[in-house]
Amino acid sequence: MDTNPLQKPLLRDGSQVVLELQSFNEAPPLWHSVKDLDSFLARAYKYYLSKGFTAILLSGLLNLLTLAAVVLLTFFLVSFIDYGELFDTNSITESVDVDLSRVPVVLWFFLGLFAIFWVYEFCRFVYYIPGQLEMRHFYNSKLNISERHLQTIEWSEVVDRMIAVPGLCHVKEQLNPLDVTNRLTRVENYLVAMFNKGLFDVAVPTALSSRRRPRHLSIFSKTLEWSVWIIVFPFVFRNSSTVRREILQSKDDPILLHCLIDRLRSRILWFGLLSLLLSPLVFIFLTIYYMFRYGEEVRNRPSFLGSRHWSLQSRWMFREFNELPHQLQTRLNECHPIAEHYVSLYSSHIMALVARFISFFFGAMCVIVVVLAVIDEDILFSDFFFGKTGLWLLGVGGTGLAICRGFIPDEKCVHDPEDTMWKIFRYTHYMPKRWRKCLYTYDVYDEFTELFEYRVMGFLREMFSVLTAPLVLIFILRPRSHQLISFFAKFTTVNVHGVGDICSFAAFHNEHGNSKYGSSSSASKDMRSKQGKVEKSMMHFKESYPQWALPDEAELAVSAVQAQGSLSSLPLHTSSDEERGRTAASLLQLQQSFYESH
Repeated sequence: MDTNPLQKPLLRDGSQVVLELQSFNEAPPLWHSVKDLDSFLARAYKYYLSKGFTAILLSGLLNLLTLAAVVLLTFFLVSFIDYGELFDTNSITESVDVDLSRVPVVLWFFLGLFAIFWVYEFCRFVYYIPGQLEMRHFYNSKLNISERHLQTIEWSEVVDRMIAVPGLCHVKEQLNPLDVTNRLTRVENYLVAMFNKGLFDVAVPTALSSRRRPRHLSIFSKTLEWSVWIIVFPFVFRNSSTVRREILQSKDDPILLHCLIDRLRSRILWFGLLSLLLSPLVFIFLTIYYMFRYGEEVRNRPSFLGSRHWSLQSRWMFREFNELPHQLQTRLNECHPIAEHYVSLYSSHIMALVARFISFFFGAMCVIVVVLAVIDEDILFSDFFFGKTGLWLLGVGGTGLAICRGFIPDEKCVHDPEDTMWKIFRYTHYMPKRWRKCLYTYDVYDEFTELFEYRVMGFLREMFSVLTAPLVLIFILRPRSHQLISFFAKFTTVNVHGVGDICSFAAFHNEHGNSKYGSSSSASKDMRSKQGKVEKSMMHFKESYPQWALPDEAELAVSAVQAQGSLSSLPLHTSSDEERGRTAASLLQLQQSFYESH
């Protein structure tokens, strides 16, 4: 009698997963497979990312409370505060005047809309609780993974246990890690391919741009990404796993293709106009939300806004096919300190001199106030300098020092931008051909800092994208409707048994191979990915899921890549830190020599 907890049966009833406890000493009875496997796997992945049922429950409640707090506090500040009285008396208690009759009708209207929305979100949260309980049971009983174990287990191990559950898929007897990941990243793989092919290249020239050194600012934002999810993919997909047949048939039917293009153009236009109508209200809400969320952090750490992060566009450009969000985030987190070091290598010497000069005066001001405060602490709270208190001077001085230090490079820094960029490539897997012979130049630095941007630029983009995204949809993406339809129809959709319709780049088929990156075949330019993304993605997937067995054609491609030295033939997993360090160093040298030769 098999007592393995992984062999316990899984039942499905309607659209919800139903799990039944079975004795470890009983044989599994007959049962039905999961009906909507895409939805089930998405919930399983979300459960893994959220680290269990307790964290999901707490996170949902806190998000609801945060949303209510932002709106109600804004309503209170707008309706019940007499700001003239507040600035005259400097007393919040004397300036509060709760008079419901003075609240404009428009505010009551929007508060009512928010109340309806909040109740809807609360009901939705409660509705999904039984499903999360079922998922907890699936992890605990079918995968033998407790919430405590979930905090440290690798996702690849979860997948190995998941595919060991018999009959999970009703159309394929045995799933593999690629099948699971193809289902989880079905839509995301199309987005990765679109960025790789330049369909979402939405950038505008900056004031510093010139013909010799063009500078561009990406305007791709979360708002625009969300709009694409709502407009494009429901139009393309008939259900979670099937592309509409008319989309695929349109490549051989010009009349059908023209009809689909007109429908998509109309869909984008109406959504853009609706977004434009609602954009002022959303802009006000986002402004207040960012003030509440980041105001305290900026006050305590003024350098926060001057720090850098990876832009949203860079995340889609760096993301590999079949790479899950947490895997991408791990790569970028590991690369972040190296990227900051690279940027610091290009610090302006003149700016550093000016910053040292200004920081001297800010530091002197802080020291004087502190010394005098030790002698007489009343200086901190009394008029000390042109009507300003000592405490105010300390705050201004500390903020000035923090800002100035951001412009002063580390004197111990070793200036080697070329070697540093190759270390960055090890994590980003991004190295345009135009960079490879001039990694030390400001041209490469300028392009890189468009991807590794100031955090404040990201905030401003997300805030103003509420106003600009509708215009981008109408005037940039709408004219590209033909390319979008053709993208799905002509060469990027393939049906895989047990998975459904997926982006063909993510299937790791040889038809998209590029011999320059080690593939055994070389497809035409429009069929292959840029910068060997398919080959890199396949190697990265094999590293992430060591138990995955490569198909024969992929095995040949990997052997060719390893033979050329573009990707290491060294073991992907080693036991000791010293061996891992040697492997990483050797891999970096092999990759560098390969790309320099191409």
